[in-house]
Amino acid sequence: MSFLDLAKKRRSIRKFKSDRIEPDKILRIVEAGIWAPSSGDTQPYKFIILNDRKKIETFYTLVLEYIVRRNKQA
Repeated sequence: MSFLDLAKKRRSIRKFKSDRIEPDKILRIVEAGIWAPSSGDTQPYKFIILNDRKKIETFYTLVLEYIVRRNKQA
């Protein structure tokens, strides 16, 4: 598959299932992120794993508030 084909099939998920993801799958995803290349091998990654719905909603709200504040400053 070419990159163009891949880009054309890309989609953005707006609504997620409420199913829990098994811990071993989460660890595999994080491992893939750790091994992903970074610019200049700086590895500036920080991973936050939330598995509690209330914590996820709180985090989401804080991120949105941060984005709004940052855009007002720009």
